[in-house]
Amino acid sequence: MLLLGPLLPLASAAVITEVPPFLRGDVQIAYSYDQLGGTLTERKGGEEIDVGNRTVSEHALRYAMVFSFAPGAAAFVEIPHSLSSQVYYGALSDMVYDPGTGSGTYEGTAEGTPGAYVSGAGLGGVWLGVRGTPFSEAFETRNNASTWLLEGAVRTADGTNFWTTGEDDARGAGPAGTAARLRTVFSKTFGNSTPYVSGTYQGDGPATVEVVNPDGSAGPSVEVDPANSGDLRVGVELVAGKNDASGS
Repeated sequence: MLLLGPLLPLASAAVITEVPPFLRGDVQIAYSYDQLGGTLTERKGGEEIDVGNRTVSEHALRYAMVFSFAPGAAAFVEIPHSLSSQVYYGALSDMVYDPGTGSGTYEGTAEGTPGAYVSGAGLGGVWLGVRGTPFSEAFETRNNASTWLLEGAVRTADGTNFWTTGEDDARGAGPAGTAARLRTVFSKTFGNSTPYVSGTYQGDGPATVEVVNPDGSAGPSVEVDPANSGDLRVGVELVAGKNDASGS
């Protein structure tokens, strides 16, 4: 993380609850790797049969800029950039019609070829938001015993998304629709350690995408509505050393 402007000596909260000093800003570039794996099962007569397995993975960068427009309050911009997003099938089976149930079945059918069946890359929608600390250990004159951060953000729609290809047959990596995010974090410093707890809720809106068939022809318009999500995290930040005189 790069701090723009001169460093000032001040009491510090955890990085997760930190807001830049008034009229200063931060620039951040972060890398992340996410992977989700699972098995596809078919229920047959009360028994679950494994008929395939899938892995969804993504290498991503996140570019972020934040600027403090008031003491303890800041506006920020985040731009997610997917370097590689793919769906890989380690095992899969063809679906055929089962006249006994009147629906499709994978049981006993021909096995497909394992591999990455869908992959894409590119920028996602842009996050615009504000965050602030109603009370913070960084406010030396207030003598706050802990830090509380509140954050709200919205994401713009993404035309080059993961669900369809563009005119150049390239697939994007964004989720297509708009979204809103709310986050709250509490932290408290004990010597060189700062434990924290955070909660985040993200609501993703639906988007209508134009499907492109494997042969390149135009398919139907489909509404994609990703699931909303939430998480609760507990952790601790450990400081190996600091220099109060330089603020580093």
